[in-house]
Amino acid sequence: LQILVVKGYQSYTPSNERPNYAVFTPGTTDRSAYHYQDATPMPNNVPYTTTSVPVTRFEFLASTVPTPELLSPPNNSIDRPTTNNLVWDVVPGTVYYRVQLASDAAFNNILVNELTTSTNFVVTGLDSGATYFWRVKSIHDTATSAWSAVWKFTTAYPQLAAPILLSPANNAIHIPFNASIPLSWQAVPYSTEYHIQISIDTFTTVLAEGTFPASVTEVVLNNPTAGTTYWWRVRAINPSDTSDWSAVWNFTTLPVLVAPTLVSPADSSMNVPVMVQFTWDPVIPNSGYHIQVTALPNVFANLIVDDTVTSENHTIQLLPNTEYWWRVRTLRSDGVSPWSDVRYFKTVGPVTQTFPLVNGWNMISANVEPMNGSIPTLMAPLSGNLQILRNYVGQSYVPP
Repeated sequence: LQILVVKGYQSYTPSNERPNYAVFTPGTTDRSAYHYQDATPMPNNVPYTTTSVPVTRFEFLASTVPTPELLSPPNNSIDRPTTNNLVWDVVPGTVYYRVQLASDAAFNNILVNELTTSTNFVVTGLDSGATYFWRVKSIHDTATSAWSAVWKFTTAYPQLAAPILLSPANNAIHIPFNASIPLSWQAVPYSTEYHIQISIDTFTTVLAEGTFPASVTEVVLNNPTAGTTYWWRVRAINPSDTSDWSAVWNFTTLPVLVAPTLVSPADSSMNVPVMVQFTWDPVIPNSGYHIQVTALPNVFANLIVDDTVTSENHTIQLLPNTEYWWRVRTLRSDGVSPWSDVRYFKTVGPVTQTFPLVNGWNMISANVEPMNGSIPTLMAPLSGNLQILRNYVGQSYVPP
């Protein structure tokens, strides 16, 4: 008989009350695995040596004691309840069975370490979705078996809820397409992984999909396409369950940033009024426009107009009988568009009107758009002859 393992159950104080430890020489007569606590000799008065140790019980290993065979729960079983009846086969001659349950295969974290005279042991209060390892050995009066094989089982997970999507917001528009787009959702308890799908046709076809560990609740869509609507959804997975799909959300990327289409003045227009209203078609979305006007043929230097505006038109007073070239580009949060096509126009020449005057009041009506609206400037040619000027609303002007 060979001693393999010593298990301690209770310390005794003072030290002189500690029980004796029997050391046997191989080949001698078998002795009880239990030394009497009152220190009386073992049966048959066979000689033995003693030493004091703080234990009351000794377990010995003998090759003649078979190991228990585990029966239930089956090895590698899943979806087990949180209360389990551990069952093993009978080993004849057994006085006690020792059963151990651990959260790791090496039994470093032992959760149950109990003796029982029956061939089953009920464990309760186990965690959901957890894997447990268990083993049993047989203890005889004279020897103890080796540990049984280690079996494991996994408790069932609760039913998984569908993930809740977070970002981008549902029906979001104008999402920049020149960078990766993050897609995120709320974590689902007891999930071990997530399955995400992305589509551009409400999942008639799947553009992209992937499975990610439960620690990942955000992925990115790389190289999105401009002006495209994407639909996406996520579901949670564990070994026991797969959740329903989340709600389907969608977002739309910004369209390609383009230059405006110019409207007026039309290209090569002649006799354009000097009070010019420039107009162009809107580009949506935008944060404004940049307009330039020059009097140099297709050379945008020494600019006459170099303005930023927020609407699709801009009015400027220019010189008469002058050639101009103009262009516009779109401004947006993600950049600036190319310039539009360049257009050319020429303003109308100056108009001279002659009005014959008589003594007394003269009624003059003219449809003119003066370059300078100043009355003194307009009436300067009549200096010395004009006595008083009154307009149609009754305002008067008396020359100096």
